[in-house]
Amino acid sequence: MDGSLKEIHLGGLIRLLTLHRFTGALHLEGSGQEGVLYIRDGLIQGAVRAPNPDPIGQRLVRMGLLKGPDLEEALQRQKRDPSRKLLGAYLVASGPQIPPDMFRIALEKQTRDNVAELLKLSSGTFRFEEGESGFTDFPVSAGTEDLILRSFRDIPTAQAVESLPPGSAILEWAPRPAGSPLELSLTPAEWNTLLLFDGSRNLEEVLRMSPEGPDRPPITVHGLLSAGLVKKVRFRFPDLERIAQTDLGNMGLVLVQNAYQKTGVSRARMGMRELVRILNDLEKSMTLIVGPTRAGEIAELMWESTKR
Repeated sequence: MDGSLKEIHLGGLIRLLTLHRFTGALHLEGSGQEGVLYIRDGLIQGAVRAPNPDPIGQRLVRMGLLKGPDLEEALQRQKRDPSRKLLGAYLVASGPQIPPDMFRIALEKQTRDNVAELLKLSSGTFRFEEGESGFTDFPVSAGTEDLILRSFRDIPTAQAVESLPPGSAILEWAPRPAGSPLELSLTPAEWNTLLLFDGSRNLEEVLRMSPEGPDRPPITVHGLLSAGLVKKVRFRFPDLERIAQTDLGNMGLVLVQNAYQKTGVSRARMGMRELVRILNDLEKSMTLIVGPTRAGEIAELMWESTKR
């Protein structure tokens, strides 16, 4: 699998590979840098990029876990080793005894930083080599959604706005495949914004109701979309109560409420199939009050409202 980064959303490609539990390496190249994202059974195990401004050895020295001479010795041993393992193999298994947990924490931070930088690529090429492995000795196993969400928290507001769908778009929580792991750490503002996506509010309403300041909501929504936590509803959720009340008064409200109750349809889980069931039941009820012709016209008006 290969192609141009201009033709795909990189975050969406990574989610696709992880949700379907692929194993392999995603090679990326563009904007003067190269990178590789390693995935095993749908979990991100590590990421590298070149040029790398902050190698893992320098991170360990900065964290006070490693001294400069010990780092240089480990690098020399790595160069002499024909099998050329990751640097951690020369720092944890032998030589300076860095605790494996501390090394993994530093490696995970590096992976997050590398993924964040790679996700900024909007031009260049990608190539997925299925079965290619990396980071097998020290897998990070970082949550895909969490990595993507963290990577987009600091992008400029203008960039986020350009990537959002129209304000009239209706968004809802995205379903997840059964048994698919979700490792996620949302901020309070992200949680509060996520709860606003109930399948009936459009994007403009959510941005207006968001508890954050004027600049942050587009960034938060962009991150939630990129991480696959919300998605566009396939059709516009119709305001059945308003349409029924306009034509039938309070009786219209009662008919809509009865239709929801009789069919067992939830507003929060409304889909096209559920909408058809609601409209069929409403048309039968309205026929008893205003006759088949007028009932059909009102039902058609409700159906047309999904296309606006």
